[in-house]
Amino acid sequence: MCMEEAVDGQLDTDVDANFFALDNFYEYQAAHGVFYCTNSIAVPRATLQSMPQCFPEDDHFGEDQDLWFRLADRLQFIFCPAKLVAYRMDVAGSLCAVHDMRTMPEVYSRLEQRALRWSASDRSRRAALRIVAYAYVGVARYALQDGRRADAFTALRRAARYAVSMRWLATLLMCAIGNGALLKRWELWREQRMRD
Repeated sequence: MCMEEAVDGQLDTDVDANFFALDNFYEYQAAHGVFYCTNSIAVPRATLQSMPQCFPEDDHFGEDQDLWFRLADRLQFIFCPAKLVAYRMDVAGSLCAVHDMRTMPEVYSRLEQRALRWSASDRSRRAALRIVAYAYVGVARYALQDGRRADAFTALRRAARYAVSMRWLATLLMCAIGNGALLKRWELWREQRMRD
């Protein structure tokens, strides 16, 4: 079913087609990080056609995230962890590569607003707000790198309303006793370690 015929005439690996239903998309993303790619989705056409155009015209960051979040509000996802497509990261000139999170991306602000409207007993609410908290920590880290310590503390306070993680604590520590240069070195070290 998955990649029976190779497009280029050669398959590198066999695809393990172990599909499973995600009980809670937001919980799964909060626990595992981004685990999907827009190149690998299949959505019923009727569902897409029934959705209003919600993405603001001049907002060019997070269109795919926004679509995922809105689909997760409507559908249960079936996930296949097999790598079906390649996903290029940090492509020069890509809108994702140039967005630096000096401010909270609107896609996460919209998710925050929607999640706050959900009932407190909704399992998705807490997980969605953890995703928002993670984004606030990213904003705090950029603020600290830019030398805007007060903005970094503000973003961390907002993140703490929803979740406190090791990443949050490390950022708080760097805000309290470190500086932007220390954080930049830390981020470079982490990225290098992840690549190796």
